[in-house]
Amino acid sequence: MRRIILFFLMISTGIWAGYTDDAYRLYKKGEYIQAFNLYRIAYQDEGSIKAAYNMAVMIEKQKVHDRNILNYRPAEAAKWYKRVADSVPDEKKLTPAYCDKEIYPYYLKTFKKLADWSRKGHLVKRSQEAATDYVQKASVLKQYCKKTKASKHSTAAQKKSYKEELADAYLQKCTAARIIPSRNRTGIDAYPCLYYKKFPEQMKKIMDFAQYVRLYRDPTANNKEDEIKKINKKARKAARPILSYLVHEKVIPCYRKAETPSALHRCYSDYLSDCQQLTFGPVISCMVPEQSKSEAAKEEVKHLTEKERQKAIREIKKMLQHGNICPVEILCP
Repeated sequence: MRRIILFFLMISTGIWAGYTDDAYRLYKKGEYIQAFNLYRIAYQDEGSIKAAYNMAVMIEKQKVHDRNILNYRPAEAAKWYKRVADSVPDEKKLTPAYCDKEIYPYYLKTFKKLADWSRKGHLVKRSQEAATDYVQKASVLKQYCKKTKASKHSTAAQKKSYKEELADAYLQKCTAARIIPSRNRTGIDAYPCLYYKKFPEQMKKIMDFAQYVRLYRDPTANNKEDEIKKINKKARKAARPILSYLVHEKVIPCYRKAETPSALHRCYSDYLSDCQQLTFGPVISCMVPEQSKSEAAKEEVKHLTEKERQKAIREIKKMLQHGNICPVEILCP
């Protein structure tokens, strides 16, 4: 009973959407083992029917021949398809949740496949009776969903995840961010609206990279550090116009107003933070030369000359010119 209640709760709240969506992205990239692992987590931890179905498909298509996946063979696919089919109860216990557009098609595909396999004896025991039973269950589900029109009016279909709600709230304030495809809007509120207004094409690429970074930071991801480094390299190229804008419109004006060396350090540290956020690189540190307390205190009150400010401006312009837009470590101005 608790499993059934949990099942409906997760359908209505959309709680498993993250794992299955991430797994699908990995599958499309050909990273089958990582995709399979995420599907397995979604099924084991959340009872995701969508995940169980996709695991069955991957096993059937022999996408997971690997010792880490316990050497699954095509015959194992039937077991997972049966788990999907067995999750549908008798007609009296059906609820609109089973008609939700996110999972309804998976039930029908599963019933059809198992019915065909039962007739042919492919991966399952040949049984006309079993085939008829699967056809009947599919017919009952179709009729029920047609009568209740649950696929259109399901509460589950209307509710959104917390991340989707955050994205929607941000889009109300920043209509320019609507240029980002809906599939890539997770974390859209992490960037200022100005970026989406002035650099739409660059932000499309960066938000696409952001979704993959989220995948590779998952504990089940393999070679995640190598993959994030690759993304970092691409993001640095995409972010170059934005960072150039920040230098000229934010850093340099900040330098011109700075009155002490410490103020210059803060201007540059803020820029490095923007770099890290836009390029998904390692945390960037602004190294300050070692100083005694007395020296640090003197620096706080020391007044910069115009010559020192101009030197700092020339250095950061030179950094951009040479392509060193987002250094990992650099001595602060």
